[in-house]
Amino acid sequence: MDTENEDEQIQKQCVQLFSSTDFIMESKVFDTIKDYFRHGGAPDQVIELLSENYMAIAQTATLMADWLILTGVEPADVVNMIVQHLQTLIEKHFEPKKADSIFEAGGVPSWLTDMTEHMNWRSMIYKLAEAYPNCLMLNFTIKLLVDSGHEDEITSVPVAAQQVEVFTKVLMTTIQRTIDSEPDGWQRNIQELVQLACHSEHTYLYAQSVLSSLANDAKSMIIRRISEEIELHAKAKGHNVTEITLTLDGTTVYPKVYQPLCTMLSKKALNPADVTTLYKIYQSNDAPPVDLIRKPAFIELLITQLFDPDSTLNPEHRPKYINLLAYACSVAETNKKSSRKNTINSKEELSQTTIALEKAHEICISSKSTVDLISDLNELYKCLRFPIVAVCVLRWIEFRIFDASYFKLDQGTTPVHLIIIDEIVSLHFLLHQKAFELLVRVFEATFAELDILVHLEFKKTILDRMVHMLSCSFVHPILEYIKKRWEQQDTDVSLIRHFVFEVLEMIGPPYEPSFVQLFLPILQNEAIAGTISLRTEEERKCVKEFIDKSMRFCANISTLFNDIPKLTERYVHVSQRKDYRFEAIECQNPYDLPLDTWKESISKNRSLEWILINSLPLYDQIKEIPTFNEYEKLVLNRTLDYAKVLNVNKIHLVMMEANNDSDRLKIIDLVHRAAQFFQPHRILCLIEPLSTRLNYYLQSYSTAIEIVQSSKSDNLKVMLDSFHLQRLHGNLTERVKELIPFVGHVQISQTPNRDCPMNENGEVNHRYFLSKLIQPFYQDYIGLEYNDSSDICLSLKKIMSERYGFSLTTFSPSGKLVQIEYALNAVNAGSPAVGIKASNGVVLATEKKSKSLLHDDRTIHKVEPICKNMGLVYSGMGPDYRLLVQKARKLAQEYMLIYEQNVPPTQLVKRVADVMQEYTQSGGVRPFGVSLLLCGYDYDEDRPFLYQCDPSGSYFPWKATAIGRNYVNGKTFLEKRYSDQLALEDAVHTAILTLKESFEGQMTEDNIEIGICDKEGFRRLTPAEVKDYLAQIG
Repeated sequence: MDTENEDEQIQKQCVQLFSSTDFIMESKVFDTIKDYFRHGGAPDQVIELLSENYMAIAQTATLMADWLILTGVEPADVVNMIVQHLQTLIEKHFEPKKADSIFEAGGVPSWLTDMTEHMNWRSMIYKLAEAYPNCLMLNFTIKLLVDSGHEDEITSVPVAAQQVEVFTKVLMTTIQRTIDSEPDGWQRNIQELVQLACHSEHTYLYAQSVLSSLANDAKSMIIRRISEEIELHAKAKGHNVTEITLTLDGTTVYPKVYQPLCTMLSKKALNPADVTTLYKIYQSNDAPPVDLIRKPAFIELLITQLFDPDSTLNPEHRPKYINLLAYACSVAETNKKSSRKNTINSKEELSQTTIALEKAHEICISSKSTVDLISDLNELYKCLRFPIVAVCVLRWIEFRIFDASYFKLDQGTTPVHLIIIDEIVSLHFLLHQKAFELLVRVFEATFAELDILVHLEFKKTILDRMVHMLSCSFVHPILEYIKKRWEQQDTDVSLIRHFVFEVLEMIGPPYEPSFVQLFLPILQNEAIAGTISLRTEEERKCVKEFIDKSMRFCANISTLFNDIPKLTERYVHVSQRKDYRFEAIECQNPYDLPLDTWKESISKNRSLEWILINSLPLYDQIKEIPTFNEYEKLVLNRTLDYAKVLNVNKIHLVMMEANNDSDRLKIIDLVHRAAQFFQPHRILCLIEPLSTRLNYYLQSYSTAIEIVQSSKSDNLKVMLDSFHLQRLHGNLTERVKELIPFVGHVQISQTPNRDCPMNENGEVNHRYFLSKLIQPFYQDYIGLEYNDSSDICLSLKKIMSERYGFSLTTFSPSGKLVQIEYALNAVNAGSPAVGIKASNGVVLATEKKSKSLLHDDRTIHKVEPICKNMGLVYSGMGPDYRLLVQKARKLAQEYMLIYEQNVPPTQLVKRVADVMQEYTQSGGVRPFGVSLLLCGYDYDEDRPFLYQCDPSGSYFPWKATAIGRNYVNGKTFLEKRYSDQLALEDAVHTAILTLKESFEGQMTEDNIEIGICDKEGFRRLTPAEVKDYLAQIG
């Protein structure tokens, strides 16, 4: 009886399956039929049910797909249509219980593994996992995807948070991506990480625990910054995470610190009693770690309490608040395993910070008007060199400007508070973002008490501050903001125009591509720099110069330098010839040389960037049009190998001839699929009509545009070659306007002979072509693909040298600031100078020749005292030296006023070097054209010092050295004569003999100058003393 019931039950289940639509197409149909027959089922019923329910849905879809392909639809497009339809059906009818049943048979179905290999199906799985979080099959698949390395694709927080292992991998991937991100991508990545960590309480606690552990390893500063961003986001959502934060960072180990800190941070308000408690703890000899109070939230509370003009702070408590703030910002710790070494940057640093904070607080809080503030401005500027003081003053400025009574007290259009922001920006690049955010708030604020014209002038003043920030290398955020204001048309055009021309007056070539991309669209607008708007010749000149010099050229080593036989030799030639001014190269066919040969050549010469190579030409590989698999094996794989070694980001797909339309369609399909092949590698594919190959599949730029438009990949563009464009179509002006949106690379050469584009006997005016048609819309490299020898066209060299003056803030491709090299050239052309450190002092000596007998040079000196115990000499440009001498003397006197003792030589040298270094990273200025030799006597260490300071801001201690003209001979002579036991008198003789090595003419007391520094101090020798030394040498 039981057997009969079982047979009936199984027959019923099988009949139910046979009745389902298209069951005959299912893979398990044969097993089901066997089960049905085994338990007594009738064959007729099977045939009837399978036939009645056969709707041929899959076969119909296949047939329709074939029809679509025959009508000319791309096969890839047809596949995408089918996949998208299937995905829609699956998402609509998905049942988690049925999905979980796939595991009943045991093992993982092969089709599931196959699905995970395709991006489209993975995207569907992520979407379903978010909709059905309890589905076992989906959770298993997500884990399978993570194990396969696809965790970076999971952007849905609920999906990632379902499993600890999955969440951990996604979290670590997101953290690493955030750490490695460029400044432009930081905000996007940190937002993703914050959303992931703050999904729930357990994800927050887990993420912060992981970050706390990572903070003990490398890159701890950026890890802490990430942790702080997550904490801020949690607080912004109304969660009190103070206790979690203090527990994870170890504050609970110090209960006396934890209790007052937790109370104040939770309430977001300071309490004098709790501040006093912390003050006493950190004044003790065994103070806890400084990190406990170096919390952004706590520091922010201290700053607000001290520098908010409306704050009611008891004067008795003020020193405690200031001391805690100074301590938090001037104490450094070194953690080594279990031991913690607590070191203050020096007691002097803590003391200086405290004094500066007290002085700044006194000036800011007591200044009731502009006149009061101006009188104390110099003192405030001295305090601003401390970063924490600059932060506090910036916050105070924010309070003051947005005070309702501000413009009643300050009627000027350039309030002194905004000028203070300039000084802060110049001193502290890490405060650029905060200063910019404040300026944006002020710019966008509405001040009802101001007249319209006055408000307009006030906004121009704010824009001037932004221009100053731009000169201090804070470029992209400012340009993006101005561009946004212009696009939204919510800002008076006169303000945008004012900004544009202020920037044009300041900048110089060459221009960073990203800068051109942001700035040029604003400049090109008719309302900003159109012919009507340009009121002066100077303005027209500025606009023209910027447009003309925004171009960057790369050399095509396959056509240029054709008198050099090997491509590698041409590559080396271009990299070594600095006068060509090429930053990058392109090559048609690098495949003639093995990869190892290119690797070796590139490893020795890394100064050039590779921009473009051709793919292996298909017409050289095969006669018949290949299938894509054949094309991939023959061409694409090898091309990709070379692209990786050469590090190129553009590939020109060189195809073959097409005898008919059918061949042409097959080749176009190969092009589309090749673009998909290169897309994961972030390589841009280019197609180019060729006028030089008969029956080439692409003979028209209009057809090229159609191919790009029909591609589903966004990495397929047109290569615009002025040579082919002129030969195929002519009328470049109209054609370029049509092509520009689709152009991925530009090449130029003159028609009809493919010679120098600047050849005036050719058909194309390339000056017009480049400046009017290309440059306003295209900011990438322009390839020079014309035939020439290594004695390259002089007209082109002239254009490139004109555009390449090297601005201060622009690195060359080899990583150099070339202006610094120019400054060193000025030093090496200057008068020789020598410095020698003896056992009991230091000697400085230099050549001092008068340019004319009529000069009265009694008041002109090259060896100068700085203070009692220090002096210096230079080689290079005299006016630059004069300014540095004044700065050094001022720094020495500031130290004397504060500490009532002479400045240690090492400290002064460092501060002078800081001044010189600042002029290498600011726009609108140039490096100092001098090298300095500074000598001094340190009374604390009871020994002399000799330092050299270069235009880059580098400084080095020396025993003996020479700078200026023939410095190499001078150093060689010193290496032979120098001894550690050298006495000061002997050092003077050695210095004179060193100068004689390169001295022209008779050396007298009038044409050399000597200074000595010993325990008694620094002094310059009189002409009579110099004469005596010369006599002793004979």
